[in-house]
Amino acid sequence: MWFFKKKKKVGLVLGSGGARGLAHIGVIKTLLKNKVPIDFIVGSSSGALVGGLFASWGRIDDLEKMVRGVTYKDLAKVLVDPTWKGGLIKGGKTLEFLRKLFKGERIEDLKIPFAAVATDVGTAETVIFSKGGLAEAIRASVSVPLVYSPVLTGGRLLVDGGVSSPVPVEVAKNMGAEIIIAVNLDGVYFSAGNHDGSLSSSTIDILKDSYFALRYNLAKKEVRGADVVIEPAMEYIEDFDFIRGKEAIEVGEKATEKMMGRIKELL
Repeated sequence: MWFFKKKKKVGLVLGSGGARGLAHIGVIKTLLKNKVPIDFIVGSSSGALVGGLFASWGRIDDLEKMVRGVTYKDLAKVLVDPTWKGGLIKGGKTLEFLRKLFKGERIEDLKIPFAAVATDVGTAETVIFSKGGLAEAIRASVSVPLVYSPVLTGGRLLVDGGVSSPVPVEVAKNMGAEIIIAVNLDGVYFSAGNHDGSLSSSTIDILKDSYFALRYNLAKKEVRGADVVIEPAMEYIEDFDFIRGKEAIEVGEKATEKMMGRIKELL
């Protein structure tokens, strides 16, 4: 009698981290190269952006090509959208850009089951987007506090997913994933400022580092529920420094290769 080992469903959880989230492309690229199935994707903030694009397109090479070709002019078209209400960037141009990318696609129609998370600032709850407009869900998930204006939807005021759930492992489990591969971009603590114990650090650096410290500690707790944790460690990259995509992708590839032995043991 032959016994066939039932294949376990794999959930890929892509953490928050601004432009460092481009490392997720290298992670996915390496998993596919090693024929690791990706049955579910959950993303927070930049992880939602990369995960949503892959779940929609089903191809990582096109995404990598797009990222490697990004220029400062391209970024300006999306990010130069000033406001003083709830943040520095209104977010209208970002939503318009996302809608062009996804062409009205809905989460429930994606090639790979997908969810994105955001944070309700009124209740501190993690809000899970598992259906509805993909562009709108990602716009909410990437709403970095004080940078992007929050998103008002369904009576809720939403900000970046990383505020409450930088690496949403439990969401993947609830979707049905049996093996969880989590990518934690906040596994290594990097300071934006040069703090010397004095009060000379800039207000902006203090705000950045305070937000990073929050994500760093939340992520440490969340990844305990994962079977494999990939931590692409790179030097500090500004949240919107998407010009460094090539570097981030390569770091993601190397970090994933280091964990392939463990991943193959679980499959």
